[in-house]
Amino acid sequence: MRIALHLGSLRGFGSAMVGRNILTHMAQQAPHHQFLAWIPSEWQEQHQLLQGALGDHVEFRFTQAGMLQKLLTENIEIRRTLSQWKADTLFSLGDTSLPMCPVPHLLLIHQAHLAYAPSEWGFDAPAAITRRFWLMEKYLRTALPSVSAVTVQTQDMKARLAQRFNISGERISVIPSAVNASSEDKTPAQVNDGRPYICYIASPGP
Repeated sequence: MRIALHLGSLRGFGSAMVGRNILTHMAQQAPHHQFLAWIPSEWQEQHQLLQGALGDHVEFRFTQAGMLQKLLTENIEIRRTLSQWKADTLFSLGDTSLPMCPVPHLLLIHQAHLAYAPSEWGFDAPAAITRRFWLMEKYLRTALPSVSAVTVQTQDMKARLAQRFNISGERISVIPSAVNASSEDKTPAQVNDGRPYICYIASPGP
């Protein structure tokens, strides 16, 4: 199988870590498949390390930052390459991706803000943030008719996304994306009362 992966917009630390982990494990678990991955130009310093770890069955293309570059990459370069490279499927990991995808398309949505209307966020976001997610919402709506399946982080995201975008729940899977696997040889810290707890570290803004 020839699998195309669009990781080209994963520029944040956490999302980049998730993207690299997914790419690495997919490539290592399926050496008999061919992979073509679009990755951010900022990853170039790690390109040789990735290539050496993953093998010759993985090719890389680099993407530039910016909304215009994203639109050009997805709607011209990726669309053209899917045909030329004879891709069997596309896995996009960046919340939104190209509309009218010509091959089966799996979309991973990280941003919980897309599952909720701004009035449900519980805080007043700066105008730039609200505008950004408004644009992302519109772009996502154009792509969803050709998206074969969606993965999200939580059950609540699944329910809200299905309701907000009128998606069948059967098309949405819940797969939490840990930034990194914990070391099995480390004993979790204990709290005084013995109750389990969760430590969650996130970026300072949406």
